[in-house]
Amino acid sequence: MLIDAKPGRRRLYIYERSAAGCSRGPFRGDIANENNSGARPIGLHPEVSTLFVTRDQIFDHFKMTPHPEGGAFVENYRSDLEVSAPGFPAPRRASTGIYFLLDRGEFSAFHRIRSDETWHFYLGGPLHIVEIDHTGRHRETILGRDIHEGQNLTHVVKAGHWFASYPSPESDFSLVGCTVAPGFDFQDFELADRRELAQRFPEHAAIIARLTADRLRP
Repeated sequence: MLIDAKPGRRRLYIYERSAAGCSRGPFRGDIANENNSGARPIGLHPEVSTLFVTRDQIFDHFKMTPHPEGGAFVENYRSDLEVSAPGFPAPRRASTGIYFLLDRGEFSAFHRIRSDETWHFYLGGPLHIVEIDHTGRHRETILGRDIHEGQNLTHVVKAGHWFASYPSPESDFSLVGCTVAPGFDFQDFELADRRELAQRFPEHAAIIARLTADRLRP
């Protein structure tokens, strides 16, 4: 197996030797294999962003808008089914989904919602999700494609947990999906106050100061 970095391109191919050889890339068939005659590209190096997509291209393609917690989003699903659930002031859609995008240096500020929220990794570099639960327990989970290094393709943030997120320093951007059930409504969204949250959880004052809403870049 060979690893080949294409000159001038931020993409690494993983090659497998083949007697017949190959002259096309693994996705669109338009990347010539000039350097590895007889080698067949079978994938991408996990540390490199795929498909040559930029943050601005994603933002424009999905017609995203800024999110109050930081970053950008667009809703991609809202169930037709309405449900009534304990703890909610009114019926909610059974489920909703969004694409959520954070640029390098941005973060999603500490907030909480009334529903469970499942995060899905899509494109870009790894994303850190920071949680503080009802008891004050702190947890940090990394979303990303490198499962051999402990990254996760999905992660569930339980209802009522305070949570924030930010791309890893090496990430140009992170594109994720967020699925909420019962469905998201801004009436169920609470953005943390830095001072109040730090008073409640003084042992986590440093991370709270870094990831609260009055400054949306760390």
